[in-house]
Formats: sequence, structure tokens, C-alpha cells
Amino acid sequence: MKMSEITILEAKEHLRIDDSYDDSMLENYLKMAKNYVLKYTGLSEERADNEEDLSFAVLAIVGEFYENRINSVTAQTKVNPMVSSILDMHSINYL
Repeated sequence: MKMSEITILEAKEHLRIDDSYDDSMLENYLKMAKNYVLKYTGLSEERADNEEDLSFAVLAIVGEFYENRINSVTAQTKVNPMVSSILDMHSINYL
């Protein structure tokens, strides 16, 4: 699946959510996750769509956002190591 094709329905299926109570929040999380992947990797949306494993990263990030709804970032807040590894493989941002 292409990253740009992920919809709220795929996100809800991934999270095993059956109701529509959190749909607007999930829409925002999905947008934020896609933007995070693009900014982290430096890839254009078109190039990111060629890498199917980035779709998994997006869904995993949405899951992290949903499961860890917090209002602040602390020193203990970390990126999922698997997501970080996937994103690092495709990153063209060299710091």
C-alpha cells in the first residue's frame, strides 16, 4: 500500500477500532504521521509512495499517537525503535 493511500479506515483497522468516536482525532494523527515520515526522511510524497514499508511506519506512528495521548514531551518520550529503523533506511536527510 502506498503511504498516500492510507485512510482513516486502514488506521482504524490497524488499531482495531470499530466506532467513529475518535475519527477526527485519528484523521489528525494520520496527517501528522505522514508529515513526520516525510520530514524525517526528506523524501517527497511520490518517492515515499515507492517504499511500502513506510506505510507500516505511518500506521505504527498513528498507533503511538493514539495509545500515548499526552500533552507534553518528556525525556522518557522516545520514537519506536522499529519505526526509527525503517525511517533511517529511507532517510536522505543527512545531519
